[in-house]
Amino acid sequence: MSDAAPSNLIILYGRPGCPMTPPVRRMMTRAKVAFEYIDIWADAAARERVMAINGGNESVPTVVFPDGRTLTEPPSNVLKKRLEAMGYVVPPPVWLQTIRRLLKRT
Repeated sequence: MSDAAPSNLIILYGRPGCPMTPPVRRMMTRAKVAFEYIDIWADAAARERVMAINGGNESVPTVVFPDGRTLTEPPSNVLKKRLEAMGYVVPPPVWLQTIRRLLKRT
């Protein structure tokens, strides 16, 4: 991350093949969160930062908030609650919206 990064930018550290990273990215995208995704396998400094945050482990996804707080491998409800506390509106996933619409028709 550069010094020129906006102070309200959330950093999402992940790596290819991690099954937990895509749902976090999707939730943040649905909520229109300003975030930067960094692949820790492509960025050695990022990998070191994640390991420092997580006691030497490459645990991803790791989310770093503008205030310096972090969440590692956050459950959806925990991430949603944190984003909402920051003022974001987190819509439900598209599949759930579709099911709700279908159920209203019956």
